[in-house]
Amino acid sequence: MQGRVMGYKKLWAGLQGLTISFYSSNRDFQPLEKLDLRAFVKLTDEAPWAGSRDPGIHFSLVLRDQEIKFKVESLESREMWKGFILTVVELRIPSKLTLLPGHLYMMAEVLAKEEARRSLETPSCFLKVSRLEAQLLLERYPECGNLLLRPSGDGKDGVSVTTRQTLNGAPVVRHYKVKREGAKYVIDVEDPFSCSSLDAVVNYFVSHTKKALVPFLLDEDYEKVLGYVDADKENGENVWTVSSAPDSDPGETPSAVAGAEEGGT
Repeated sequence: MQGRVMGYKKLWAGLQGLTISFYSSNRDFQPLEKLDLRAFVKLTDEAPWAGSRDPGIHFSLVLRDQEIKFKVESLESREMWKGFILTVVELRIPSKLTLLPGHLYMMAEVLAKEEARRSLETPSCFLKVSRLEAQLLLERYPECGNLLLRPSGDGKDGVSVTTRQTLNGAPVVRHYKVKREGAKYVIDVEDPFSCSSLDAVVNYFVSHTKKALVPFLLDEDYEKVLGYVDADKENGENVWTVSSAPDSDPGETPSAVAGAEEGGT
């Protein structure tokens, strides 16, 4: 792996869920560093530096806030790493890589485990905010994503989806209802679509907009809820108050899923 300064460091790496952990040796239990694949952008193959006699095989992992360059010993290792990363990120076995039957079998096992794990997990882009707060978060932090899940405005056991894109320089904000029907989540669009989990709901919006929609992942440096300074009525002192989500979103209606052409930035 190439660090933030020029040059490679020899490390051991392991992939678990959407996290790549790096270790100084294969006997260590405490990782030196972790990468969060929820910020995944793309994988690219890299050529060796000009004039270099380095026989290694290179590829890059591009995240929203950084790019990490890897050097592996063989083309087979590169294809395996890329395959496992794409499997857990896209929840499907990649078809455009050179993989052996044994590799495909292992990736199928990883895929099944990751789907089971995510079915029990709340997506990171789900925030307990109101309709207005969701719009403000997407407006203020566009670099963090443009798709956010939130509690349903009607108070029922469902969720709402808020998206924000730019069309010809103007913001385009859309809200969608997702109804809970038994163990399923049904996206209330013109042709209702049933999902087995909230993560599948997110994947639907991402895949059906050609990845124009990106799940909102708020940096740790940012607050996840809105707050303000207010005066305490009893003692007159200023206090920090957290804005609470309203019980309902009046007038919310489902909209059709925005296509890539309409929602392109």
